[in-house]
Formats: sequence, C-alpha cells, structure tokens
Amino acid sequence: MAVLPTSSAYLNFLPVVMNQKFHQAFGEGESGHLCGCILDATNSRNDNGNNTRTYLTIPKVKIIKNETLESQTEGHLSWKAVRSLQLVSIITRNFFLGNFSSGTASSVALNTLNVKMNDALGLQITGGNIPTKAKAQIIKAAVNRNGTLEDTKTIGKQIIEFPFEFNNTINKFSSDIKSLSINMSEPGDYLLLISLTYNSRDQNQETIPLVAVYEAVLTVK
Repeated sequence: MAVLPTSSAYLNFLPVVMNQKFHQAFGEGESGHLCGCILDATNSRNDNGNNTRTYLTIPKVKIIKNETLESQTEGHLSWKAVRSLQLVSIITRNFFLGNFSSGTASSVALNTLNVKMNDALGLQITGGNIPTKAKAQIIKAAVNRNGTLEDTKTIGKQIIEFPFEFNNTINKFSSDIKSLSINMSEPGDYLLLISLTYNSRDQNQETIPLVAVYEAVLTVK
C-alpha cells in the first residue's frame, strides 16, 4: 500500500509523475485549467509557466531464458522462454511506495526461475523511460514456496552485481538484450533484484532519485 501525505504540500513534494499518458489525458484537460483536485499534481507550473514536474512511465522488465527439450517424437527442441519480472516497490526520497509484492501475481510459484549454476539469462527492458542507471543483484535467499515475494528474506550480502548501461540520448529502449551470467558456487535459492534509478532535480537543483525495484526467485540446481 502506498502511504502519501494528506496535506496539500504533497502537490509540491514529489516532482515525478509516473505515467505520462495519465498526465496528457487527465492532468491538463481540454481547457488547461486547474481543477482544485489531485489531478493538479500532474499540471504543476512555476511562475514562468514552465512545467516543473518530470513525467515518466515505469518500463517492463523481462527475463529471457533458453530452454531445451529432448522429445521422443520431435527430437531436440529449443526455444526462448520470456518471463516478466514483478515490480515490487518504488522508492523516492522519504517514501517507500508499495508494497506491490503481495497477492497472487507476486506468489513465489509464479515468480521462480529454475537455472543451472553456469546458466546465462537475458534481460530486456521495454516501454517507458530509460533510467539514469540500472543494475541487477543476486543474493542468497530463504524462500517460502507457498508464500509471496514479500515473504522472501535475503541471507547475507549480495553475491553478484551487474550494472547496465543504456543510450540516454534517444530516451527510449532498443530491442537489445542484456546478458546476465549465473555463476554460482552452490545450488539453492537466490533473489534476483533489478533496480532502475531515475534522477530528477527540484527547484534548488537537489537530485531526487526515484528507484523502481523488480524481483524474482532463482532456484539454482
């Protein structure tokens, strides 16, 4: 559940509106007049008439895994399995927005990938805005098979970290697939974290980060 302040100061606190289409469809309206309601947060302008908010759409993150099968009738089969990662939280300044990691869609059963100790996964980010920076982290985890991602607990420090780079000049994602190598020394359950960081600046030119976090469970065999 997202926890937001109840005072009108909220309209000037968070300089990021997370859905550009929402702003275009509802924030400005046909007349461009302010409505005196929460939608005015998507149409905030300073004294010079310039829009003071940063509009972004949170992208989708997908994991791509090569699968193979030896069939008695079809022979050797191979294909690419695509799995969308669950967005579990959004972190900005003093707020933790979420938690999105509960409910059926966030069950461990639906968000577990079986991999080998030397497997390679593909990471694809589609739609939305390109982040300022992005990284993947893999951490040993204690997993409740009948629970949700919210119930998954990390054990110890991170084992692997992969930074990713994107072309920020074009402001959109290409179809490139980033490589994510799984080089584990022992089998078990691990938590895969993907974080996308967006930096904005307030009126005092202070950097305000917004971080979208995605999760999946890796069962290494």
